Amino acid sequence: MKTVKTASKNRANFTYTDVTGVKHTLHPGDVDPATGEVMTAEWIAALHRMDDNEVYNNVKNSRAPVEDWEKATIDAWKEAHPYEDMPTRMHVALDGESEDRNDIDKGYIAKASVALAAAQEDTMLDRLREVVEMLDPDRRELYRRIVVEEESMEIVARDYGVSKMAISLRMGTVKKQIMRNFKK
Repeated sequence: MKTVKTASKNRANFTYTDVTGVKHTLHPGDVDPATGEVMTAEWIAALHRMDDNEVYNNVKNSRAPVEDWEKATIDAWKEAHPYEDMPTRMHVALDGESEDRNDIDKGYIAKASVALAAAQEDTMLDRLREVVEMLDPDRRELYRRIVVEEESMEIVARDYGVSKMAISLRMGTVKKQIMRNFKK
């Protein structure tokens, strides 16, 4: 869980760690092998903005308000651990489930997950989560914004600095990848 923003002096490039733990750095001018598009400074800035939003949410949700019924448990824990900091609440991950069932709407794919769970078996929902997790971070973010948050393609295209058609083509690729991997 990321809780610190990237320093201003280190924002010319974007570094991320994939699901296998390997670090990757994106530089302006790099070519995306999947789409053939050139990585721009604007795209790098958009990735940092998304990263900043994640950090904000992680920090905000780690300090969630305490309910009255929780206070006695917290006081008992503090008495048993006098010199330790309280554990924090974690932000719901892309495919994660909150320990508090009332937080189900905080996940990235929550809207899609809830709708799908109502219509299909839990195994299908688990499979969708696995398939979405297999997407690379850029495609996962595009999926989240358009499918889950229902943002318009025009707004997403403007944020990425590309045309609506480019976003539409990328979403077509994402949908094909999801369908292909869902059947495996």
